[in-house]
Amino acid sequence: MFVLSFKTTGKQLCAAVCTVALGLSLLGVALFVPEPTVTAAVQADTPAKQQAFLRSLGYVASESPLSWEEIKLPDNPRDAAFVAYNGLQMQGGFNLGLYVGKSLKRFAWNVKAEDGTAYIAHLWLYQDKIVGGDLTEPATKKQKALTKIEREE
Repeated sequence: MFVLSFKTTGKQLCAAVCTVALGLSLLGVALFVPEPTVTAAVQADTPAKQQAFLRSLGYVASESPLSWEEIKLPDNPRDAAFVAYNGLQMQGGFNLGLYVGKSLKRFAWNVKAEDGTAYIAHLWLYQDKIVGGDLTEPATKKQKALTKIEREE
């Protein structure tokens, strides 16, 4: 029989436990954070480029945007409404948290999915690049992440 023993101080034991805990938490984050489904920061300085971006995700956009407005994101990234909305953005591979306190343009487009479902797509632009987006069902006002339509095969 083989016995292995170590003599350690309380500080060494605490450091070892903290190192193992940190390693496990980093591994957990790496395993459970979903991969982004949309490439962020796509150049979209014209309506045609915004339509092409939406088309690349599987949506057909109207000829021109419904509207656009300039919106300053809150300075406090811990605002409950912002945290919830940014969670939706992150599901689509975006992170508006990188733009807190900045002014962004939000374009609204009528779009249809390949199955004919109608949505309002919101595209968030910063310096003419798409940095966020979501889909809203017009009847229910329910929002969901702007992601690529997965085709069934």
